[in-house]
Amino acid sequence: LVTTLVPSLITIPLQLAMPGSIPVLIGSFALSVIVGVLMVPLMGGYLQMLDRIERGQAAAAFDIYGPYRNGGAVPLILFALLFFVVFIALLALVLAAFGGSLVQWYASILTMGPQAQAAAPPPSGIWAVFVAIIVFSFFSMGITSIGYGQVAIAGQGPLAAFRDGAVGTIRNIVPLIVLGFVSALLWI
Repeated sequence: LVTTLVPSLITIPLQLAMPGSIPVLIGSFALSVIVGVLMVPLMGGYLQMLDRIERGQAAAAFDIYGPYRNGGAVPLILFALLFFVVFIALLALVLAAFGGSLVQWYASILTMGPQAQAAAPPPSGIWAVFVAIIVFSFFSMGITSIGYGQVAIAGQGPLAAFRDGAVGTIRNIVPLIVLGFVSALLWI
């Protein structure tokens, strides 16, 4: 938890000292991305620690840093980067297929004042994009859940882990749909 706060401890004072500074904003974003990428192996270390506990082996809190000590950090980072690239590509595909007017609407909203923003009706395809992104998000959660475990615990490479995550998610699509439906009902 403390590790996740490090970028904020650096960037918030800078942003408060120099509000509206584009270099500070870009630097804050870059630092957050770098720290985010470096934190990916902590997820793998957490999964390895849980695996050891489940198998009755000794585990300590600092075991989450294990991927950095045993060379498992690079495959975990590569898996995360692969997933990120595929995620962005598929999100762009969904927006291109369903949300051309949504992107234009959002861009126009950004240039309007607060009163006009409240009065601007959303485009007709917004619900199709919303549902597609929700379904895609559940699919993404399945891929990452299985994929990180395959890299961290089974020692698979990023591509094999991504494939296993996708196949495992497709095989479990019915429970994911039920989870999504129940989540939507609870949200309402």
